[in-house]
Amino acid sequence: MDGARRAAPLRAYGHAPLRRIWKELGLDRKIRQLKQDVDIEPAVFFLVALTIMGVSFEERDFFLGDPAAGLTERHLAAARTFLEENRDGLQCWLTKKLHDRFGRAVSVSPPISSMPEGGLQMADLLAQAFLGLIIEQLAAKGVSACGEAVARTLSRSKVLVMKTPEGSAQFLNVTGVSNLRRPVEPAEIVRMADIMRACGLSPVPAVTGGQNLARTVGTRWASDTAAVPALVWNQL
Repeated sequence: MDGARRAAPLRAYGHAPLRRIWKELGLDRKIRQLKQDVDIEPAVFFLVALTIMGVSFEERDFFLGDPAAGLTERHLAAARTFLEENRDGLQCWLTKKLHDRFGRAVSVSPPISSMPEGGLQMADLLAQAFLGLIIEQLAAKGVSACGEAVARTLSRSKVLVMKTPEGSAQFLNVTGVSNLRRPVEPAEIVRMADIMRACGLSPVPAVTGGQNLARTVGTRWASDTAAVPALVWNQL
């Protein structure tokens, strides 16, 4: 049983609500307008998602929906350069967007990266704005949260990819706050289900099939099941 669990691949989906906000704000369109010669938008989004979730680029193959498909370190470097060159314009645009949405400035959480340089300053600013936006939307639903707690939940939200005896894919939601290095106060725990709802998405069910998961998370993920080993459900 333990061996089957280790063999079954995990796929992170904490980037799903971030992508929803990204598109609602129109950042995908704005970046393409600023950089018409190269479609750099996927790399910029992934850089911001990595900043928020605190994971490394080496983990890019373990994201549900393969948001880093085709991306290399060179693309991330280009994304950092793009953010550095367009920092002032993007900051003014983002401030106006958030003000138009809420009628006031949206508070942001403390910086995630320490002493960011160049384009990482703008990646940090976007990360803070996204966390602030999620905190605002959680508060509107009666859920109190801090940026660190939201980022931690996003980074730990995963599904276990399996196959049933019939060969179809099944996904087991293993989101949680286990294996933390220190005790966590109740106020520091934010449920992924609450974050998903706050961002206009449905929570991921405990066990779900591929099509339903794709609708819930709002992503493409055919590549996630292509190389899944044949695992029997009752092994887990």
